[in-house]
Amino acid sequence: MIGYLKGTLIQLLEETLLLDVGGVGYEVYPTREVLARCTAPGAEVELFVHTYVREEEIRLIGFSSLAERGLFELLMTVSGIGSKNALHIISELGEQTFVEAVLSGNPAPFLKVKGVGRKIAERVLLETRDKVGKLFSGGHYGTPALAATPLSSNFVQAMEALLALGFRRSEAQNALNSLKDRTKAPVDELLRDALTRLRK
Repeated sequence: MIGYLKGTLIQLLEETLLLDVGGVGYEVYPTREVLARCTAPGAEVELFVHTYVREEEIRLIGFSSLAERGLFELLMTVSGIGSKNALHIISELGEQTFVEAVLSGNPAPFLKVKGVGRKIAERVLLETRDKVGKLFSGGHYGTPALAATPLSSNFVQAMEALLALGFRRSEAQNALNSLKDRTKAPVDELLRDALTRLRK
């Protein structure tokens, strides 16, 4: 399976990009975040890749980060969500909006995505909520793990999740400091409330 590609952009096609990696051309279906980095042919492009394999096709799907790929793969576990829908959802929402919507139980952002109705949106919320906090905790996706103590482990995991979502450490720390009296709160609850404070 191909999990990572780094090469030179040859051409942007209708739905894909063509990438030259050591003389081999890979056609990749990218997210919107990846496309934003593809300025012109000749640009160097770095992708994390999900290799989508079915009996009738093999498709490479490109992501700007391991976290973005992780959310795509999480969506693929939801019944009724295919690779195209999952790619559209990640492209339209991005990592931060996706996580905020899931943790707050808000289907509205998903309903703005073409091809996603209320039933699918609610299914996404139901089937991913418990997994989202775990996905961004524990130093996943290259986020440096912090030394944890039993009393602070949930806060450490919430901090790591916020850093993985692109917040500065000072911003994440300030948001979590306002929740320091909730030492027994689960990670997903801390993350949801911290995101609420960061949006203000």
